[in-house]
Amino acid sequence: MKALYLEKKYDLYVKEVEEPKPRKKHGIVKVKMSGVCGTDVHSFSGNNANTIYPLVIGHEAVGTIEQIEENEKGLKAGDRVVMEPYMGCGECFACRRGRYNACKNLQTYGVHRDGMMEEKVSIPVEKIYKLPDSITDEQACMIEPFTIGIHAVHRAEVEQGEVCLIIGAGAIGLICGMIVKVYGGTPVFFDPVDERLEKAKEMGFEHVYNNVKGNPVPYLEKLTGGDMPSVIFECSGAKPVLENLHQYISQCGKIVLIGWPHVPFSEIDTGNITRKELTILGSRNSSGCFEESIDLVAHKKVNADSFISHIVTMEEAKETLEDMLKNPGKYMKVIIKIQ
Repeated sequence: MKALYLEKKYDLYVKEVEEPKPRKKHGIVKVKMSGVCGTDVHSFSGNNANTIYPLVIGHEAVGTIEQIEENEKGLKAGDRVVMEPYMGCGECFACRRGRYNACKNLQTYGVHRDGMMEEKVSIPVEKIYKLPDSITDEQACMIEPFTIGIHAVHRAEVEQGEVCLIIGAGAIGLICGMIVKVYGGTPVFFDPVDERLEKAKEMGFEHVYNNVKGNPVPYLEKLTGGDMPSVIFECSGAKPVLENLHQYISQCGKIVLIGWPHVPFSEIDTGNITRKELTILGSRNSSGCFEESIDLVAHKKVNADSFISHIVTMEEAKETLEDMLKNPGKYMKVIIKIQ
């Protein structure tokens, strides 16, 4: 069968690999399509320190169960499904607390182990979720990305009426904005790329600002009546932003770090963290969010279609990822057709 194989950075090609064999408590899913995550792009360019080469990439897939044993979830052959890509060890401190997304031995499909951009994949039954007919295959490729925003909003415990600054208006940032709206908050976007800010406005977000071209502090003070946002979702990983977060947040605010940093360390003003009594939270992947994500997409509480900008074949994947690195403003969610 065919798989999209990343031998090493920039060396991506379609490869013939062995089909998965039946395993106890696993299902074999025939993959139809898979979304391209920012993680895939960073793995391709060699900028994801977590990637273990070589491997099959991808972890935002939709497909149909081809083979599965009888199970408590009632899943059966022919069911259309999405798959959760995060595998915890089940034994470490994080896993014992149900936070397998932060497992010390985490295995993520398409990062630490072969992923889902292949014609068939073997997945544990507990990580397979049946889709309602109201969700299209293309929309299904957004289920996993939406869980990232859901998990981040859960971490921040966003409340009705809170002003939430989202730094980075790429796919994950815009997803956070949609989930913030679902929970009753007001999203505000910072991004240095005007095309992304325009896209945010097209998607119905009122408050957008280019934080490189202008001074963000007076803008936020005016918008919040001097209070400043009470929550920041940092989705960029950019060092200049990380070192100035304390200027953009209210007293007693919460900062949720989602984006992986571009450099290993940044200088953080711990004095202002203490002075303002800020809460700093990491948010990695998601745990227990797939059912909520499916419900939000199925009931159109979030607009999955608005993210999908390109659909390409496996053979076009390398050229597309190269262009995504050169022209990030052109792309939102790229979907790769597997079948």
